[in-house]
Amino acid sequence: MRRLLIAGNWKMNKSVKEAHDYIHEFRNLNWHDDRDVAILAPFTCLSVFHEAKEWSRVQYGAQNMFWDKEGAFTGEISPLMLLEL
Repeated sequence: MRRLLIAGNWKMNKSVKEAHDYIHEFRNLNWHDDRDVAILAPFTCLSVFHEAKEWSRVQYGAQNMFWDKEGAFTGEISPLMLLEL
């Protein structure tokens, strides 16, 4: 049987502080072992999830990524840039 994945992205919501407060709310939740939870956040908040991965069951990822590895693409984030976070 496939595991249920509950995922959502934040679009242009939540500051870094709000992301920190939000992920800490998950600490005391009762988790169902048959499902996973993922948040796809703006790249500005990814460090918060990375720091919390030691104790958090929330999976995370970038909500947006430009396909090219580099170039004159103002405001875009490349896959290589995301790997360095």
